[in-house]
Amino acid sequence: LKVVHQTFRRATDRMIEATAKLEPAALRPAIGRYWTFYYDVLEYHHHTEDHKIFPALVRRDPGAELLIGELGADHLKLVAVNEEIQAAVRAFEQNPDVAGRDRIHAGLLELRDLFFRHMGREDDEVLPLVARWIPGEEWDAMDREALRGIPKAHLPFAVGALDEIVRSLPAAERPPPPPLPVRVMLALSWRKKWAAFVQPLSV
Repeated sequence: LKVVHQTFRRATDRMIEATAKLEPAALRPAIGRYWTFYYDVLEYHHHTEDHKIFPALVRRDPGAELLIGELGADHLKLVAVNEEIQAAVRAFEQNPDVAGRDRIHAGLLELRDLFFRHMGREDDEVLPLVARWIPGEEWDAMDREALRGIPKAHLPFAVGALDEIVRSLPAAERPPPPPLPVRVMLALSWRKKWAAFVQPLSV
């Protein structure tokens, strides 16, 4: 889960940097595809938390209910911010000017402020509770289920994004490797697909 959070932080920062520095003509071909990927995977991630991880935790530790309620409320706030960015991206694709680019940038800054605080709370407050209350085998099963549920169109890029973060970590901090078929696809094509996917946003 920490690696997932680091992946979302990197993705958010990547879009903020791109919308701050790229000219509209350079940004237009890349931002819509990348935002759609980010939006869909983030929505899926929060759905998994709301319907799998959080309920499993509260069942074992009812005292966590207030914390989980606050984090669930954050998810709703993030939906509202994301919808504003979604509208800004769609408008920019139709009319790629500086004002439109700057509107996306402002929305992403708002998203970062809320989302990074939210993920920090999950890292600091939820993960210790998960480690205490949810058995390792149950957590591993939820992790496998979450991987299988990623929308198929986004799977190569989601795994590529995670791989980018994992490979940047010291060996001692890396999570266990993904299933063998995923490792094979990474080596054969997904790592290259991810690099090509993010290259237009590089600044």
